[in-house]
Amino acid sequence: MIVYAIPGSQYSFKVLAAMSANDIDHYVAFVPVKPDDRKKVLPSGGTLVPELKVVSNEGADDDIVVPDSESILHWLDDNCSTNLFPTELASELSMRASDKTLAAMVWYYN
Repeated sequence: MIVYAIPGSQYSFKVLAAMSANDIDHYVAFVPVKPDDRKKVLPSGGTLVPELKVVSNEGADDDIVVPDSESILHWLDDNCSTNLFPTELASELSMRASDKTLAAMVWYYN
């Protein structure tokens, strides 16, 4: 598994912390901050970071690409038995903590 991340991103850190805490082997590939430059590097060709790429043994066409921290965490629950969201409330709280308001507050505070 490869996590495409931006250094200092709270969304990237959330995914990396969850994977490390659950002993999920992964590599980290840092991507540019500028969205137009990210399009050239991310497997999806998009700009949303973090992005998870699960490399298939079958070939590149079978690789799984999951953008967005919330989607990645749910994918880990569904495929790696992580139990990051034991209840619907946990999922809702995580979504609320990841909205743009909290991110703006974090950037302002930093």
